[in-house]
Amino acid sequence: MEGETKAITNTKSVSKISQMLESGIVGSELKPIVRAKVNNVLQFLQDQSEEYENGSSDVRKQVLRKAEDLIMQHSGTRSFNTELCKELWGQATEVASQLSFFYCPALAFPPVELSGTPSMKELQQQPPSRLRSAF
Repeated sequence: MEGETKAITNTKSVSKISQMLESGIVGSELKPIVRAKVNNVLQFLQDQSEEYENGSSDVRKQVLRKAEDLIMQHSGTRSFNTELCKELWGQATEVASQLSFFYCPALAFPPVELSGTPSMKELQQQPPSRLRSAF
């Protein structure tokens, strides 16, 4: 009797977690579930990369549509999947760049001030040179 109670409790807690994940209450802290989804998408992209690169526009659209379906499967939030975005940004394929464009935030790099870089006013006052053009 006690074992049945534990099994029912475990089943309820697992279904509650999956409901929370699908509804968006639980974020990507559930690493194994998120990692499995990301691996599923990446495996599909790897399997279809040859077909996408050498296929017609209709084949490319079908591959892209299937990848989008895999990404959107069980997604209950309007946010983005950080794990998936990191993996897509690390890929150097056209389909990965298209998917990251649609499903990941834009990469914005903050302006970096290099040490020893002259200001714009200083550059404007200098005579024309290769170094000035480089800055």
